Amino acid sequence: MLGACAAPALQPGGGLVPGQSTETDVQRVMGSPAEKLAARGGGETWFYPTTPEGRMTYAARLQPDGVLSSFDQRLTKENISKVVEGKSTREDVRELFGPPFLTYRTRLGFEEWDYRVEVDMRKFDFLVDFGDDGIVKKAWLLHDPIYDAPGPRG
Repeated sequence: MLGACAAPALQPGGGLVPGQSTETDVQRVMGSPAEKLAARGGGETWFYPTTPEGRMTYAARLQPDGVLSSFDQRLTKENISKVVEGKSTREDVRELFGPPFLTYRTRLGFEEWDYRVEVDMRKFDFLVDFGDDGIVKKAWLLHDPIYDAPGPRG
């Protein structure tokens, strides 16, 4: 009987150790971040989106002394559930997910941010609409059936 051997998938951030790795290590392993945000309580969060082809955004959280405190994938079902209509702000969403894949104005005049995500092994766009006050007015997952079609698709 022949067995199939699967090579381990390359994990972004491989070799980075929270509490030990420094911002120099993060930059060496991950390259320059797409965005750096000042973190509440000090330090910075560096974002590494994999869009347009990928549906993950990795965040390296650096303490004020430049030591890595965490490294994680941010475009998750758990994080999506943290966005609360009528309460969450632009800043909350940006700190949680990093830079969106696209931003534009809707026909209703809302600023809309589009994050390409994968939830339960299905591809979606997570859309977040903001009012002029910077508060989330609507947030939802939009599934496009084209993602289910066979063949290479984004």
